[in-house]
Amino acid sequence: MKSGSIPRAFRLCAVLISLTFGCGNESPNAGPEKRGAAPPPSVTGAAGAVVCSRTAIDDAETKSFFAAEAGGFCLDPKDGGKALGDGTKNALEGIADLFDGESKIYEDHGVRRVVQLRYVAKAGGAATIDIILSRFASDTGAYGMFSKRVVGDGDPADPATPKPLAAGGAAALGTGAVTLWRGSHLLEIVYNDDSKSPADIEREGNAALVPLARQIGDALPGDKAPPALVALLPEANRLPLGVRVLLKGALPGVAASVGAVGYYAEQGKRYRVFVIEAADEAKAKALLASVPAANAVAGVADEAVRADIKEATASGNMLVARRGARVIGLSDELRVFGGAGKPTATTALGFEEKKSKLASLLP
Repeated sequence: MKSGSIPRAFRLCAVLISLTFGCGNESPNAGPEKRGAAPPPSVTGAAGAVVCSRTAIDDAETKSFFAAEAGGFCLDPKDGGKALGDGTKNALEGIADLFDGESKIYEDHGVRRVVQLRYVAKAGGAATIDIILSRFASDTGAYGMFSKRVVGDGDPADPATPKPLAAGGAAALGTGAVTLWRGSHLLEIVYNDDSKSPADIEREGNAALVPLARQIGDALPGDKAPPALVALLPEANRLPLGVRVLLKGALPGVAASVGAVGYYAEQGKRYRVFVIEAADEAKAKALLASVPAANAVAGVADEAVRADIKEATASGNMLVARRGARVIGLSDELRVFGGAGKPTATTALGFEEKKSKLASLLP
């Protein structure tokens, strides 16, 4: 699918192949989202140049976030953007037209408002910059959607994973695409041009998107620091952009567990750290008790268990502990075990290593 193919108002896929690895428990090999048809031509002046007559998009709440011009691009004079959800005349259900088949994912993360807009090349031609700005009910929900878009079910160590970008609170740069989080907002930007090769899209698109993403990221309201749940994950040895916020299954084998998961690499060994803040101590105890086929481990926090984990043909183990209402654990990174499907001393932490690390992570 060509990177220039975009939805009714814009497209956030194709080039997002490098940004999206799936959602929830989808296969990491699942294809990119399907997003619709190409945009209409814009108003042109002499020699095909665009008449950049628009000074702002129509949405009063967000128009100050978007400059009238950005490098060689300006707001589409034929399109004042569209806002859906809170404080608009358009029902939020309309996002189904924007995210073909993906709208429920946004809804599950607590999306409340979505704005779409487009920049066009001032010199004319096929190039556009297409933008979605989504506002969520919470910073955690917005960050969860950011992590879904950037990591999904993929491996942050994969070379195809987008690279960190210093913008907003957290941002990822793929091939002609930027995904950015700040506070309760998620910004998704894609550069489209059917006339260009993927290499041109990467070179020209990234050159256009990086300053624009930084400008919008600075203009957005909200905290740049990660949500409290994410901040509980250790930073040492964590892979770049190696964080997920999961609405279910944060504790392996326990579907009803919402938490943050970090991906780590240390001296060739791969592992995950996950943290869950239960509503109270009783609920945290219940979570630990629901780990399948777990065996108690003495001497770690208030209580701890060890359990086997399996994913496809790979198997390993995890160590999970509870301190008050907080549940935190370390698990093997099963995807790195290769054809043998078993952890080794060179690919995974041993039990005593897990125990020592876990003890250091608990308050």
